[in-house]
Amino acid sequence: MNRHASTIFMSAIAALLVTSTTYAVTWLVANDGVDSPTCGKAASPCRSISQAIQNAAAGDTITVGPGRYGDLNSNGTFTDAGDEAAEVNTGCQCLVKVNKAVKVYSRDGADVTVLDAGGNHIAVVDIQATGAIFGTKLKGFTLTGAGGSALQGAGLVIDANVNSVLVGGNRAVANATYGFYVNDNTASDQFIGNVAVANQGDGFAMSGVSHVFNGNAATANGGNGFNILSGSSLLFTHNVVVGNVQGVSDMSIDATSGTLTGNSFVGNRDVGILMSSSFFSITKNNIFGNVGAGGDNCGLENTTSPIAAPQNFFGAATGPGPVPANGVCVGTVTTAPVATKEMKVKIVAP
Repeated sequence: MNRHASTIFMSAIAALLVTSTTYAVTWLVANDGVDSPTCGKAASPCRSISQAIQNAAAGDTITVGPGRYGDLNSNGTFTDAGDEAAEVNTGCQCLVKVNKAVKVYSRDGADVTVLDAGGNHIAVVDIQATGAIFGTKLKGFTLTGAGGSALQGAGLVIDANVNSVLVGGNRAVANATYGFYVNDNTASDQFIGNVAVANQGDGFAMSGVSHVFNGNAATANGGNGFNILSGSSLLFTHNVVVGNVQGVSDMSIDATSGTLTGNSFVGNRDVGILMSSSFFSITKNNIFGNVGAGGDNCGLENTTSPIAAPQNFFGAATGPGPVPANGVCVGTVTTAPVATKEMKVKIVAP
């Protein structure tokens, strides 16, 4: 091959590589943006997260500036310029639908980036795409205002058969049902550094396989801090569960296995841990200050066959017992050896 032909050949290869390579793009959303089919660049950000998702492709990143997103003029509709493309009584029944494997981050964190469903009967966020990421440490969102029943009252929902989703650094506050809800037949989702506070139902409710809940907080919710509906190989580490009706509840015979380690179940209005599966490992948790049903000082209740729960701190160096410790109130539980002092639990900063 002569030099001229070689140059032409190499140029053709280079052109082929360029045209066949897909580069991830970052799309910008801001309160001073304007929605359009081409918005999302620095000079022309989108106003709504929904429009940015529509413009994006799988693998792209969406960065959302501080402010409020939803029904901007609070007139009860989502048809005005810049409103989120909410689906009410149809479709996802949600404010923001994440139907692509995109990464959605706030620029300045959950405290100043609010997704508000305005009391409508819709979830705030519905994730429908495997591999999607919604928030991360210091780059999450406040999810509030879901006003419906069941999933239409939740802060964030992961749909059935959607796997490997990461949800991080978000605050689900004062929603009508759940803070965060993981549907059936999901696998390998991760919840890291989220907060569920003052929701009327459970802080976190989940089904599925191999989910990880690390460094989350569930506080003052009207149901359980964590409600294990079904699933297996579930891992709960370094979570703080305070002031809910119950701390964690596994009342489903379908919840076949899991691990609770390094968590704090403290000051809940009923039992700290309610367990109905003997296949859960319960170790190195703080379990104290829980009131128990009828004020019976119940830290751990077991409704299944005998279980082992060693190395937990029940509020006193001597183990389960009367106030200031919590007791084991129902069922057979082996607690020895007990932890003799409170363990520190590291929350992942939201």
